[in-house]
Amino acid sequence: MFRKTKNKNGELFVSSGVKILISVIIGALLLSTTYLLAKDTVMPTAKEKIEGLFNYSQGSEIVSGETAGLATFSDGSSLTWEELMLPENGSKYGYDAEKITATSIGKNAFENCTQLTDIVIQNGVTSIGINAFGSCYNLKSVQMPNSVTDLLNFAFNYCSSLTDISISSGVTSLSKGLFSECGSLKTMVIPDSVTEIGQQVFQYCYNLEEITLSSNLELIDYVAFRETAKLKEIHLPASIKTLKWGSFSDASITDLYYAGTKAQWNALDKNNWDYHLNSYTVHCSDGDI
Repeated sequence: MFRKTKNKNGELFVSSGVKILISVIIGALLLSTTYLLAKDTVMPTAKEKIEGLFNYSQGSEIVSGETAGLATFSDGSSLTWEELMLPENGSKYGYDAEKITATSIGKNAFENCTQLTDIVIQNGVTSIGINAFGSCYNLKSVQMPNSVTDLLNFAFNYCSSLTDISISSGVTSLSKGLFSECGSLKTMVIPDSVTEIGQQVFQYCYNLEEITLSSNLELIDYVAFRETAKLKEIHLPASIKTLKWGSFSDASITDLYYAGTKAQWNALDKNNWDYHLNSYTVHCSDGDI
Protein backbone atom coordinates (compact mmCIF):
# COMPACT_ATOMS: atom_id res chain seq x y z
CA MET A 1 0.00 0.00 0.00
CA PHE A 2 1.03 3.57 -0.60
CA ARG A 3 1.64 5.63 2.48
CA LYS A 4 1.24 9.30 3.14
CA THR A 5 3.90 10.81 5.40
CA LYS A 6 4.60 14.23 6.73
CA ASN A 7 7.78 16.21 6.53
CA LYS A 8 9.03 18.24 9.44
CA ASN A 9 6.79 21.14 8.44
CA GLY A 10 3.74 18.92 8.52
CA GLU A 11 3.33 18.93 4.71
CA LEU A 12 2.09 15.72 3.10
CA PHE A 13 4.13 13.96 0.41
CA VAL A 14 3.80 10.56 -1.25
CA SER A 15 6.19 7.65 -1.11
CA SER A 16 8.33 6.37 -4.01
CA GLY A 17 5.59 3.95 -5.10
CA VAL A 18 3.31 6.82 -6.05
CA LYS A 19 6.15 8.52 -7.91
CA ILE A 20 6.59 5.40 -10.06
CA LEU A 21 2.86 5.32 -10.85
CA ILE A 22 2.92 8.97 -11.91
CA SER A 23 5.93 8.31 -14.16
CA VAL A 24 4.12 5.43 -15.86
CA ILE A 25 1.04 7.59 -16.50
CA ILE A 26 3.14 10.43 -17.97
CA GLY A 27 5.04 7.97 -20.19
CA ALA A 28 1.78 6.55 -21.54
CA LEU A 29 0.53 10.04 -22.37
CA LEU A 30 3.75 10.84 -24.22
CA LEU A 31 3.52 7.63 -26.24
CA SER A 32 -0.08 8.40 -27.19
CA THR A 33 0.87 11.90 -28.30
CA THR A 34 3.78 10.54 -30.35
CA TYR A 35 1.48 8.02 -32.04
CA LEU A 36 -1.05 10.68 -32.97
CA LEU A 37 1.65 12.92 -34.43
CA ALA A 38 3.10 10.06 -36.45
CA LYS A 39 -0.35 9.06 -37.61
CA ASP A 40 -0.95 12.49 -39.09
CA THR A 41 2.52 12.85 -40.63
CA VAL A 42 2.71 12.51 -44.42
CA MET A 43 5.40 9.95 -45.26
CA PRO A 44 7.80 10.86 -48.10
CA THR A 45 7.12 9.38 -51.50
CA ALA A 46 9.67 7.21 -53.28
CA LYS A 47 10.58 10.11 -55.58
CA GLU A 48 11.09 12.40 -52.55
CA LYS A 49 13.39 9.81 -51.02
CA ILE A 50 15.54 9.87 -54.15
CA GLU A 51 15.50 13.66 -54.33
CA GLY A 52 16.69 13.68 -50.75
CA LEU A 53 19.74 11.69 -51.79
CA PHE A 54 20.66 13.47 -55.00
CA ASN A 55 20.57 16.77 -56.82
CA TYR A 56 18.32 15.93 -59.80
CA SER A 57 19.88 18.35 -62.27
CA GLN A 58 21.27 16.82 -65.48
CA GLY A 59 24.81 15.61 -65.08
CA SER A 60 24.92 16.48 -61.39
CA GLU A 61 27.54 15.14 -59.03
CA ILE A 62 26.53 12.78 -56.25
CA VAL A 63 26.01 14.57 -52.94
CA SER A 64 27.57 11.82 -50.84
CA GLY A 65 30.00 9.16 -51.97
CA GLU A 66 28.49 6.82 -49.40
CA THR A 67 24.88 7.15 -50.55
CA ALA A 68 23.08 3.83 -50.81
CA GLY A 69 21.21 2.77 -53.92
CA LEU A 70 17.48 3.12 -54.33
CA ALA A 71 15.07 2.05 -57.08
CA THR A 72 11.47 3.14 -57.54
CA PHE A 73 8.69 1.44 -59.44
CA SER A 74 5.43 2.39 -61.09
CA ASP A 75 3.36 1.32 -58.07
CA GLY A 76 5.12 4.01 -56.02
CA SER A 77 7.22 1.62 -53.94
CA SER A 78 10.97 1.82 -53.50
CA LEU A 79 13.66 -0.77 -52.84
CA THR A 80 17.08 -0.37 -51.29
CA TRP A 81 20.03 -2.00 -53.03
CA GLU A 82 19.89 -4.94 -50.62
CA GLU A 83 16.20 -5.40 -51.35
CA LEU A 84 16.87 -5.28 -55.10
CA MET A 85 19.04 -8.37 -54.73
CA LEU A 86 16.18 -10.45 -53.25
CA PRO A 87 14.73 -12.98 -55.76
CA GLU A 88 11.16 -12.40 -54.58
CA ASN A 89 11.39 -8.72 -55.48
CA GLY A 90 12.89 -9.58 -58.85
CA SER A 91 9.91 -11.84 -59.56
CA LYS A 92 7.47 -9.19 -58.41
CA TYR A 93 8.86 -6.36 -60.54
CA GLY A 94 10.20 -8.29 -63.51
CA TYR A 95 14.01 -8.09 -63.30
CA ASP A 96 16.79 -10.62 -62.60
CA ALA A 97 17.82 -10.09 -58.98
CA GLU A 98 20.65 -12.63 -59.28
CA LYS A 99 22.46 -10.29 -61.70
CA ILE A 100 22.60 -7.42 -59.22
CA THR A 101 25.47 -7.29 -56.72
CA ALA A 102 27.18 -4.71 -54.55
CA THR A 103 29.68 -4.06 -57.35
CA SER A 104 27.87 -4.72 -60.64
CA ILE A 105 24.65 -4.74 -62.63
CA GLY A 106 24.92 -7.71 -64.95
CA LYS A 107 23.99 -8.32 -68.57
CA ASN A 108 20.22 -7.94 -69.19
CA ALA A 109 19.60 -7.52 -65.44
CA PHE A 110 16.68 -5.09 -65.85
CA GLU A 111 15.85 -5.85 -69.49
CA ASN A 112 12.16 -5.18 -70.21
CA CYS A 113 11.55 -4.15 -66.60
CA THR A 114 8.76 -1.77 -67.54
CA GLN A 115 7.81 -1.12 -63.90
CA LEU A 116 11.15 0.57 -63.12
CA THR A 117 10.82 4.37 -63.16
CA ASP A 118 13.90 5.77 -61.36
CA ILE A 119 17.15 4.36 -60.06
CA VAL A 120 20.01 5.64 -57.95
CA ILE A 121 22.91 3.23 -58.47
CA GLN A 122 24.69 2.33 -55.27
CA ASN A 123 28.15 3.71 -54.60
CA GLY A 124 30.64 0.88 -55.10
CA VAL A 125 29.07 -0.42 -58.31
CA THR A 126 31.81 -0.42 -60.95
CA SER A 127 30.17 -2.09 -63.96
CA ILE A 128 26.85 -1.79 -65.81
CA GLY A 129 26.56 -4.71 -68.20
CA ILE A 130 25.44 -5.21 -71.79
CA ASN A 131 21.78 -4.24 -72.24
CA ALA A 132 21.45 -3.98 -68.45
CA PHE A 133 18.51 -1.57 -68.71
CA GLY A 134 17.50 -2.39 -72.27
CA SER A 135 13.87 -1.63 -73.13
CA CYS A 136 13.03 -0.18 -69.71
CA TYR A 137 10.40 1.93 -71.41
CA ASN A 138 9.29 3.80 -68.28
CA LEU A 139 12.71 4.51 -66.81
CA LYS A 140 12.98 8.29 -66.47
CA SER A 141 15.97 9.00 -64.24
CA VAL A 142 19.33 7.33 -63.61
CA GLN A 143 21.93 8.60 -61.17
CA MET A 144 25.25 6.78 -61.06
CA PRO A 145 28.17 7.14 -58.65
CA ASN A 146 31.69 7.92 -59.74
CA SER A 147 32.68 4.38 -58.80
CA VAL A 148 31.25 3.22 -62.16
CA THR A 149 34.05 2.71 -64.69
CA ASP A 150 32.44 0.38 -67.24
CA LEU A 151 29.29 1.18 -69.23
CA LEU A 152 28.93 -1.69 -71.65
CA ASN A 153 27.20 -1.92 -75.04
CA PHE A 154 23.53 -0.94 -75.28
CA ALA A 155 23.23 -0.56 -71.47
CA PHE A 156 20.34 1.94 -71.84
CA ASN A 157 19.16 0.99 -75.31
CA TYR A 158 15.45 1.70 -75.97
CA CYS A 159 14.90 3.56 -72.68
CA SER A 160 12.36 5.70 -74.48
CA SER A 161 11.24 7.74 -71.41
CA LEU A 162 14.73 8.55 -70.14
CA THR A 163 15.17 12.30 -69.63
CA ASP A 164 17.66 12.61 -66.77
CA ILE A 165 20.93 10.70 -66.46
CA SER A 166 24.29 11.51 -64.89
CA ILE A 167 27.40 9.77 -66.20
CA SER A 168 30.15 8.78 -63.78
CA SER A 169 33.41 10.70 -64.00
CA GLY A 170 35.09 7.32 -63.76
CA VAL A 171 33.96 6.39 -67.29
CA THR A 172 36.49 6.87 -70.11
CA SER A 173 34.42 5.72 -73.10
CA LEU A 174 30.76 5.51 -74.10
CA SER A 175 30.23 2.05 -75.54
CA LYS A 176 28.34 1.03 -78.66
CA GLY A 177 24.66 1.90 -78.71
CA LEU A 178 24.72 3.10 -75.10
CA PHE A 179 21.77 5.52 -75.46
CA SER A 180 20.46 4.38 -78.84
CA GLU A 181 16.72 4.98 -79.28
CA CYS A 182 16.42 7.08 -76.10
CA GLY A 183 13.83 9.25 -77.79
CA SER A 184 12.98 11.48 -74.81
CA LEU A 185 16.55 12.48 -73.98
CA LYS A 186 16.93 16.24 -74.52
CA THR A 187 20.21 17.21 -72.86
CA MET A 188 23.42 15.41 -72.01
CA VAL A 189 26.61 16.28 -70.16
CA ILE A 190 29.59 14.05 -70.90
CA PRO A 191 32.29 14.25 -68.19
CA ASP A 192 35.84 15.24 -69.05
CA SER A 193 37.05 11.71 -68.26
CA VAL A 194 35.51 10.45 -71.53
CA THR A 195 37.86 10.26 -74.52
CA GLU A 196 35.70 8.18 -76.91
CA ILE A 197 32.07 8.17 -78.04
CA GLY A 198 31.45 4.78 -79.61
CA GLN A 199 29.32 3.60 -82.52
CA GLN A 200 25.60 4.42 -82.47
CA VAL A 201 25.75 5.87 -78.94
CA PHE A 202 23.13 8.57 -79.60
CA GLN A 203 21.57 7.30 -82.82
CA TYR A 204 17.85 7.95 -83.12
CA CYS A 205 17.83 10.26 -80.10
CA TYR A 206 15.37 12.41 -82.00
CA ASN A 207 14.82 14.95 -79.22
CA LEU A 208 18.43 15.52 -78.21
CA GLU A 209 18.82 19.30 -78.36
CA GLU A 210 21.94 20.08 -76.37
CA ILE A 211 25.10 18.16 -75.52
CA THR A 212 28.21 19.18 -73.62
CA LEU A 213 31.15 17.11 -74.83
CA SER A 214 34.19 16.12 -72.81
CA SER A 215 37.05 18.61 -73.14
CA ASN A 216 39.34 15.60 -73.60
CA LEU A 217 37.33 13.87 -76.31
CA GLU A 218 39.47 12.27 -79.04
CA LEU A 219 37.12 10.03 -81.06
CA ILE A 220 33.53 10.07 -82.30
CA ASP A 221 32.80 6.71 -83.91
CA TYR A 222 30.56 5.54 -86.77
CA VAL A 223 27.02 7.01 -86.85
CA ALA A 224 27.32 8.06 -83.20
CA PHE A 225 24.84 10.92 -83.68
CA ARG A 226 22.79 9.44 -86.50
CA GLU A 227 19.41 11.15 -86.98
CA THR A 228 19.63 13.46 -84.00
CA ALA A 229 17.01 15.64 -85.62
CA LYS A 230 16.95 18.47 -83.05
CA LEU A 231 20.68 18.85 -82.45
CA LYS A 232 21.45 22.10 -84.30
CA GLU A 233 24.95 22.88 -83.03
CA ILE A 234 27.84 21.06 -81.42
CA HIS A 235 31.10 22.19 -79.82
CA LEU A 236 34.15 20.02 -80.50
CA PRO A 237 37.24 20.38 -78.30
CA ALA A 238 40.71 20.86 -79.78
CA SER A 239 41.59 17.41 -78.41
CA ILE A 240 39.46 15.66 -81.08
CA LYS A 241 41.55 13.49 -83.42
CA THR A 242 39.09 11.31 -85.32
CA LEU A 243 35.57 11.65 -86.70
CA LYS A 244 34.54 8.32 -88.17
CA TRP A 245 32.34 7.74 -91.23
CA GLY A 246 28.87 9.17 -90.75
CA SER A 247 29.52 10.45 -87.22
CA PHE A 248 26.68 12.92 -87.75
CA SER A 249 24.84 11.06 -90.49
CA ASP A 250 21.37 12.47 -91.19
CA ALA A 251 21.68 14.86 -88.24
CA SER A 252 20.44 18.45 -88.36
CA ILE A 253 23.59 20.30 -87.30
CA THR A 254 23.98 23.70 -88.93
CA ASP A 255 26.87 25.04 -86.81
CA LEU A 256 29.90 23.10 -85.62
CA TYR A 257 32.25 24.98 -83.31
CA TYR A 258 35.79 23.62 -83.24
CA ALA A 259 38.20 24.90 -80.56
CA GLY A 260 41.25 24.40 -82.80
CA THR A 261 42.46 26.28 -85.87
CA LYS A 262 41.46 25.77 -89.50
CA ALA A 263 44.79 24.03 -90.11
CA GLN A 264 44.13 21.65 -87.24
CA TRP A 265 40.64 20.95 -88.54
CA ASN A 266 41.95 20.13 -92.00
CA ALA A 267 44.51 17.74 -90.48
CA LEU A 268 41.91 15.68 -88.59
CA ASP A 269 41.07 12.11 -89.55
CA LYS A 270 37.48 12.72 -90.67
CA ASN A 271 36.79 10.85 -93.89
CA ASN A 272 33.05 11.12 -94.74
CA TRP A 273 32.23 12.16 -91.18
CA ASP A 274 29.50 14.42 -92.58
CA TYR A 275 27.74 11.79 -94.72
CA HIS A 276 24.16 13.04 -95.29
CA LEU A 277 24.84 16.20 -93.30
CA ASN A 278 23.74 19.26 -95.25
CA SER A 279 24.28 23.02 -95.05
CA TYR A 280 26.58 23.34 -92.07
CA THR A 281 29.37 25.73 -91.12
CA VAL A 282 32.53 24.83 -89.23
CA HIS A 283 33.62 27.69 -86.93
CA CYS A 284 37.29 27.44 -86.00
CA SER A 285 39.26 29.57 -83.57
CA ASP A 286 40.75 31.53 -86.48
CA GLY A 287 37.77 31.69 -88.82
CA ASP A 288 35.08 29.69 -90.60
CA ILE A 289 35.37 26.90 -93.13
